[in-house]
Amino acid sequence: MPLLLKCALLVSRPRGWRAYLWMGLLGILQGKPEPQIALVGLYSLVSFLATAFALNNYFDVGSDMLNPKKDNPFIGHCDRRALYVVLLNQAVALVLVALLTPSFQLPSLSLHCCSRCGL
Repeated sequence: MPLLLKCALLVSRPRGWRAYLWMGLLGILQGKPEPQIALVGLYSLVSFLATAFALNNYFDVGSDMLNPKKDNPFIGHCDRRALYVVLLNQAVALVLVALLTPSFQLPSLSLHCCSRCGL
């Protein structure tokens, strides 16, 4: 189990998050949320970044095998289960966002009437 968690961390490539993490943190702090909402926002941001980088590593295995400079953990010592751990974590983050931010609403996708086009 510890090896699986280590692989989940490795495939997530946290060192690559720096710029994205700072931009996300600035966005969270700009809204001046309550502490609970800020923590959920931070957790979901970190989870999203981990998922994005892990999926990138997983789908780049073929091309990364051709480039010896690439250090993709899926080549050799980590398997698909590490990706499942990261995806499960993302699902938890999404559930927390849904449960702990009840005022969150998706934008309306309804079409507005237009007198010019006759809708």
